[in-house]
Amino acid sequence: MINNFQNGNRYLSNFWYTPVVNLYDNDGVTYRSVEHAYQAAKSADWSDRIEIANIQSPYEVKKAGKSLVLRSNWESIKYAIMLSLVRNKFDNNPILRENLINTYPEELIEGNHWHDNIWGICYCDLCSERRSYDLIIAYNMLGKILMHVRFEHRIKKGII
Repeated sequence: MINNFQNGNRYLSNFWYTPVVNLYDNDGVTYRSVEHAYQAAKSADWSDRIEIANIQSPYEVKKAGKSLVLRSNWESIKYAIMLSLVRNKFDNNPILRENLINTYPEELIEGNHWHDNIWGICYCDLCSERRSYDLIIAYNMLGKILMHVRFEHRIKKGII
């Protein structure tokens, strides 16, 4: 199991700098990272997207994304957008793609301590205790999307 996207597994993080385009919306912008493209996709406003694209740091982009006015259909499309962005990241970078393929058969988990139990699994004491009482469910959607993209690339490579 790979349960955090740090050190040698940092490339699995959405904060990893690699050019990404939003093929879901075909907005024509090349973003610095998946995080940049994802946060920009939250808004239907072109000027918001350009502003997000021009921010250097993925950390700052994540903060900026919290103040955006969400497009009306955001909740129904956000997972499809993330899948599209993660695909684009690994489709267009052969080194990252091989690294991802080589994680097989490990389960990929975006372990964290910032209470994100949607995109990852928070390992803080509070979230761990709440999970033990079935008060919260950890979805680990980013990990699941990464494993799905890994599966697709293993098929393309003919190793399944």
